[in-house]
Amino acid sequence: QRRLASSPEAIAESLRRRRERLEGRLRELELLQRGAAAAPIMPPTTPALDAEDVEDLEDAPDNEVEAAEEEIFDQATAARTIAELKAEIETLKRLEALALTVRRSGDDTKWRQLANLLSEIFTPAATANERAEEAAPYHTGTVEPPKSSPSQKLVIFTEHRDTLNYLRQRMSTLLGQPEAIVCIHGGMGREERIKSQESFRHDPDVKVLLATDAAGEGINLQRAHLMVNYDLPWNPNRLEQRFGRIHRIGQTEVCHLWNLVEGRIQA
Repeated sequence: QRRLASSPEAIAESLRRRRERLEGRLRELELLQRGAAAAPIMPPTTPALDAEDVEDLEDAPDNEVEAAEEEIFDQATAARTIAELKAEIETLKRLEALALTVRRSGDDTKWRQLANLLSEIFTPAATANERAEEAAPYHTGTVEPPKSSPSQKLVIFTEHRDTLNYLRQRMSTLLGQPEAIVCIHGGMGREERIKSQESFRHDPDVKVLLATDAAGEGINLQRAHLMVNYDLPWNPNRLEQRFGRIHRIGQTEVCHLWNLVEGRIQA
């Protein structure tokens, strides 16, 4: 459900990985069947998580959360026989084909809202490579909105690395400057993270930091005063931790945060 709400890329990649894992499992069972008279009976495998397990995952680094999610996703199946497992794989193939069709269509309302927001932040001239549809106002309330400027810096958080890669590709096309975007995620080594952080803080050509919650852990990003949560974590404490990367002592600008939620951009 979280990946489905994140991006077309995230759900397509999740379905592909699950199908490939179940196909590997099917091959193993078919090898076992060759030495048996009857088809193997598999106990249903749906890993149980108690409240303590969920709490531990909410507090874990994003790379550990993704690894745990993938392990659970791999194990969970109600198939009891090889025939049932084959039927499940066929269903996954149909869902994967549908997800790929959506991804190839480029019709992503959530992305369009972010593209509109980028146009407002960096000025339309900075995003002339792609015309945003249905330009939406992103400012509500009494706080003065940030002035459009190509020199501003923006942090965008996402829960999933597949979505991070998807956004990087689309934003590179939108801005026309792949070098204007740097990333930080849990799969990067410490030196790589520091390099991305320093580029974002000191290189005037770097405009956007795309990050999973690995960037929300002990990193000072107050060079920026603009932040977008492309998708929201289940743990609300994570939202505070993210915003705390830019809203720090010594910050001289008014900080702005946008949460992209269904039906609106919440500012």
